[in-house]
Amino acid sequence: MSRATLGAIVLAALALGACRDGPDWRVLQLYGGQGSLDALRSPVRVEAFRIAPESGPPEAGVPFVGVHRVVAGPVEVPPDLAAALSSALLDADTYDWRHAKGDPFRPTYGLRFAKDVSRVDLALDLESRMLTVHRHGRRIGVEDFDAAAPRIAEILRRSFP
Repeated sequence: MSRATLGAIVLAALALGACRDGPDWRVLQLYGGQGSLDALRSPVRVEAFRIAPESGPPEAGVPFVGVHRVVAGPVEVPPDLAAALSSALLDADTYDWRHAKGDPFRPTYGLRFAKDVSRVDLALDLESRMLTVHRHGRRIGVEDFDAAAPRIAEILRRSFP
């Protein structure tokens, strides 16, 4: 069996399972699996950061969110705002699954959701309304979040003094 065939079978199984109960398979794929979704759904801690738009390899002693250098923060996101962020980010209707933008990606905000050993980093560009998902220092997903952009932007603004 080829790798492509095996991959198609796995994706089909995930899609069927998600249709019955559980997360939308596209959200599961965007965030790289159930561990990430658990960290988003019920985090122990959510932190917000201001980040440099340029990406680069991590440097010793320099804090990073995903592949972006931290320029301010972390700021702990209050539980009510963290719950609103989680709700928006786990909602499949937040994302534009059918279209890809040609806009440059220049994120200025970062989020970190942590639970147990799972840590999910998000880099958000509020102008283009795109985000990238990072785990273990690697980008694992990218998507447009137009539908929830105003709500997410307001939460980020309220999180920073």
